[in-house]
Amino acid sequence: MLRWLSVLIASLIVPLIYRIGKLALGDDRLALCCSAVAAIMPGLALDVARVGNDCLAVLLFTLLTWLGNRQIVEGRVSWGLGVILGLALLTKAYFLVAIPPVLLLTASSVAGNPVRGPAFQRAILWLLGVYLALWAGQLYNVTLLCLTKGLAASMGWYLYAVVAAEVTLCTGGLAAVWRWAPAGGVALFALLDLYTIQAVAVPYYTGVIADKANGAISAIHLANWRVVEFEGTVERLTAFKAAWVSRPLMVAVWLAYLVATAWKVVDTVRRPVD
Repeated sequence: MLRWLSVLIASLIVPLIYRIGKLALGDDRLALCCSAVAAIMPGLALDVARVGNDCLAVLLFTLLTWLGNRQIVEGRVSWGLGVILGLALLTKAYFLVAIPPVLLLTASSVAGNPVRGPAFQRAILWLLGVYLALWAGQLYNVTLLCLTKGLAASMGWYLYAVVAAEVTLCTGGLAAVWRWAPAGGVALFALLDLYTIQAVAVPYYTGVIADKANGAISAIHLANWRVVEFEGTVERLTAFKAAWVSRPLMVAVWLAYLVATAWKVVDTVRRPVD
């Protein structure tokens, strides 16, 4: 139940990312691609499905990004920006990196810089500032880990906190190169998600494939599916769940996931950017 609640909380970022994309890029179709990528992205789903505060961190950072965009477009200080930043600082330590861009944005608004002409350009700069700020924090963390533990790495899933800025910047940049690129990105993420779920996660948790001696996961083959088939797969999946998760419910959720994924791809591909 806690996993389901975590996913439900994190799913609120999808409409927020659509609003961020619309404000920053000024195009409904590009905004749709932004939200679609976030909804389909498998790594993000794994991050927020854990029982922890990652779902709150992703939601609060996305809300902070959206409020910053609104402040730029409206040309006035949004006190909600400070409230969300305060709540975010109680969630994750990496929200410290959001303080400099928020202070710069607020100082610019207090100075009375109205948005004329390139409103969209300032919104893009705000997204870029948020994204680079978290990267600066990541690099600082890598430096500390390298100096203290000799580990030249960091927690990559922290970058999902700024997924709104990331997908909006990537979508806008790719659309400027090729009008089909954003829709193609959605399709590629959908294929990646379908592969990780259908060919890795489900076979692994149903015992069709297992860990190899070197720690890697063995590859799935069509012959493996004949061992348990569809009915056996559903039975094994429900065996790990609570009693209220019945087989019909599991099948319904699985079908809804497939339909939603396919619809997202079709909806974005049939409406390319001009």
